[in-house]
Amino acid sequence: MTVSSSRQANEQFLIDLIERYGDKVAKREYFSVDYINYLKNIESQIHDSPQRDWAMRAHDKILSGVYYFDNPLVQDVLVPVASRHLGSDFSLVESIPVGFLPSRIINGFEACGPNGECAIVLDDPILAYSICLFRAYFGYALWYFSSPYSWNLFQEDYGRALVALAFYNVTRKDEYRKKVLPIMSAIAKQEPAFENEEDCASFRVLMFILLHEYGHIVKGHLDPSNTSLWSFPENMSIRVFDRNQSQEFEADILASLWMLSLDPSIEHRRSFLLTTGVLFRFMDLCERFRSQSSDTHPPAIDRWCRIKSDPQIIGGVETPIIKELDNHFDELVDGLGKAGVFK
Repeated sequence: MTVSSSRQANEQFLIDLIERYGDKVAKREYFSVDYINYLKNIESQIHDSPQRDWAMRAHDKILSGVYYFDNPLVQDVLVPVASRHLGSDFSLVESIPVGFLPSRIINGFEACGPNGECAIVLDDPILAYSICLFRAYFGYALWYFSSPYSWNLFQEDYGRALVALAFYNVTRKDEYRKKVLPIMSAIAKQEPAFENEEDCASFRVLMFILLHEYGHIVKGHLDPSNTSLWSFPENMSIRVFDRNQSQEFEADILASLWMLSLDPSIEHRRSFLLTTGVLFRFMDLCERFRSQSSDTHPPAIDRWCRIKSDPQIIGGVETPIIKELDNHFDELVDGLGKAGVFK
């Protein structure tokens, strides 16, 4: 059996997959611009105290639901942008639909159907989750700057937010997410440039994850005879295509090169490395809280080291910029280690 190349069969598989769990999660249908408007409203209203409760409720609504593959975020934004990055390689993946399910972690995978059908599934709240991640990181990293991200909180508060996000990623317990949400409302006087950067970085995370999954397909990593069941919240179990560690490295590098294909400038490379660096160092933090390592995925720190040492990706980006990012996470990890958190 081979991976299905029938777009119709793959799309029906994705619809059935999402419908199957419709009674397990709060189901919503996003066939309009409402979803994107929700995100924009959250970002514009979260700093306004009278609207804060409303924004939080809207944020919770986004985090709790499921929506179909033909929503505007996928069809009008993600897939068209990805097709530009892939160029002629897009013909190899255009029969594979993209959808969302609430795994509650920064995640993406290829689901496998009974007859070799394939669909890329991304975590429902990646954008909102990533905004929290970069908001906490910028607050932590820039606290001592003359023009900081925000002085509304102490630096250690942003560090605690990063740790709470990591615990949420590992345990999926809502108590940790609730510790992070006040960070979003506490930053009231940030510079517009920072707000734009966190939005752009969050979208780059989502795009990188999608391109990584496309990379597995283009490289022929998917084998319907090599699958396993993954467990998700609400007792969901989904059959996914298995990969090995060398294939993960390969998909990372290909996704990185695709991300740089439209704009290979130093400035864009710097922004891309900031995004992937924060993502993989955060994933490394999460792995330190887990009791066991992955058999299919290499350690996140190794994946980041491969990316930041690849001359095709680095180009002319200054080494100190990368070292500074690593130093921020190293000091956070070192502090947690001394506190006995990883024991």
